[in-house]
Amino acid sequence: MKVFIQGSTGVLGRRLVRDFTALGHAVVGLTRSDAGDATVRGAGGTPVRGDPFDSAAMSKAAEGCEVVIRAATAIPRSARIRPADFEETNALRTEGTKALLAAASRVGAKVFLQESIVWASRPADGSPYDESAPVADDPINAAVAEAEHLAKAMAAGAYGPVLELLAGPFRATVIRRLP
Repeated sequence: MKVFIQGSTGVLGRRLVRDFTALGHAVVGLTRSDAGDATVRGAGGTPVRGDPFDSAAMSKAAEGCEVVIRAATAIPRSARIRPADFEETNALRTEGTKALLAAASRVGAKVFLQESIVWASRPADGSPYDESAPVADDPINAAVAEAEHLAKAMAAGAYGPVLELLAGPFRATVIRRLP
């Protein structure tokens, strides 16, 4: 199987590249720098440079991939994170998701995986929650909710059903192309 990962140089993406290649899959990882190329190669994947906001570039990079994964973020590694620090990440979660969804459709990917975060769904009363819990009312979560909405809306076309997963701090929406 051939897998494309937008966000292949991040915390989650590097792990995905390693895990998929360890299982014998060919992995193409989107990069934007020499350091990113080295990271993807070091994890066993093939780096491809591209703009995550450009659907034509994403289509070219993901050509021949059966699985397309959106795991791109740009969250700073800082002890004090402010809402303004999420501007690029929010753009990746909204505009980057739109570009990648269009690319996945163009290349005929069989599976699209939309990475998210579990704490976006935390109930205000602290009660337990699952995949169906509403997104918490927090400005940082707005782009997370939009990305999930975009991925689910894609399922209304040639894709379905939608499977939502909770794993560690991550939440994911998985969409399979109908035969």
